[in-house]
Amino acid sequence: MLLLSESPEESESALHDYPIYEVSAVAESLGYRIEESHLGIEQGPDMVVRNPMNQVGVIVESEVGHNITEQSYRKFEREAKELGKRNLKAIIVITETPRRVWQKKLEAVEPRRNFFVVAGSVFKDVMPSLLVKLLG
Repeated sequence: MLLLSESPEESESALHDYPIYEVSAVAESLGYRIEESHLGIEQGPDMVVRNPMNQVGVIVESEVGHNITEQSYRKFEREAKELGKRNLKAIIVITETPRRVWQKKLEAVEPRRNFFVVAGSVFKDVMPSLLVKLLG
C-alpha cells in the first residue's frame, strides 16, 4: 500500500529492504555475522552472511518489489563466479516470481547447490533452515 507521504521509489525500496532486515535478524539470532549490507543504490550484494566458526558465507539478494531483468541475471552470474574466491557457498534470491528465476539458465549457477530461490511469501519460514543448511 502506498502511503500519501511516500513516493513510488520509497515504497519500492521498503518492499525490497524488508526481507533483508528480517533475514539479518534471523541470521544474527542463529549466531551468524552480517559481513556486508548494500541497500539502496550501493553497489554489491544486498547482504553477505557468514558463520564466524567456519568462515563460510552466503549472499542474500532481495528482488522483492523489483522486476527481475537481464541485469539481475547478469548480477547473479557475476556473483556466482566469485563465490569460491570469497569463501561463499551460495546465493539466495528472495523474489515474488521464483519459477521465472528457476527457469533461466545461468552461467556458473548450479540450482539447489550454489543457487537457491525463495518465494517472498514464505522466506521467513524457509530462511532459518536454509541458513543452517548452508552455513553449518
